[in-house]
Amino acid sequence: LAHVPAGDGPITVLSIPRDDYVDLPGCPRSQCRGKIKAAYRLAYEDALGGASWWSNHDADEQQAREAGRRAQIAAVRELLDVPIDHFVEIGLAGFFEVAQVAAPITVCLRADTADPSFSGAGFRAGVQQIDAAQALTFVRQRRDLDDQSFTDLDRTRRQQAFLVGLLGAVRREAASLHPGRLGDLIGVARRNVAVDSGLNLADMIENAWRWTDRPVRLYTLPVNDFQTLGDGEAVNVVDPDTVRATVADVRRRDFVVSP
Repeated sequence: LAHVPAGDGPITVLSIPRDDYVDLPGCPRSQCRGKIKAAYRLAYEDALGGASWWSNHDADEQQAREAGRRAQIAAVRELLDVPIDHFVEIGLAGFFEVAQVAAPITVCLRADTADPSFSGAGFRAGVQQIDAAQALTFVRQRRDLDDQSFTDLDRTRRQQAFLVGLLGAVRREAASLHPGRLGDLIGVARRNVAVDSGLNLADMIENAWRWTDRPVRLYTLPVNDFQTLGDGEAVNVVDPDTVRATVADVRRRDFVVSP
């Protein structure tokens, strides 16, 4: 959940761990409790008449995706108890294209890390610039050969770091007046990013230069514990009241609207 206020207030980003085990509002199944990421899939499959998430389908695809988006927005809104004005969706192929245009992306790691078997990540400690292929492994890493405590929460932190680097790249292009490169980024975004009808993605990217001096504050919502369900599924145990209190505190402190 991202908040970009009018004026010069801070840009705030709240990451919702995908495995948070929560109630799913409007769930089409008899079991309406699951990982928050499942809201999209369940509504999507229900709109396709029960077809598998991975099966081939035809003209109903767009309607199914719209159903999934509505369900995902509802689930996040229910958990966080906040209004949501817009929606942005991007897949891995689109992510790669955006990263190609915006590269190099600057990131910083506290320690060396390696995950050759799964994400393919391999990075040294410190500040470094990564290309599109490296960016894909960077944001997908959730295992480390030398750190068995790695989880999806570590992947969340990497995705946050990439977002900061991406914003920096957009700022750099806008500030250096490279209309061609900025135009390429807008074109790639239009081809690969799905947004609601009320959000003008091109205007948002073109106005990124206005954000040059604005701080970016990133938060990951709290997880109480980790649990394995009877069917073997691993989930995050969360307390909705604690999550909502955390979000309310961030909103009071950071969701500033300046004239």
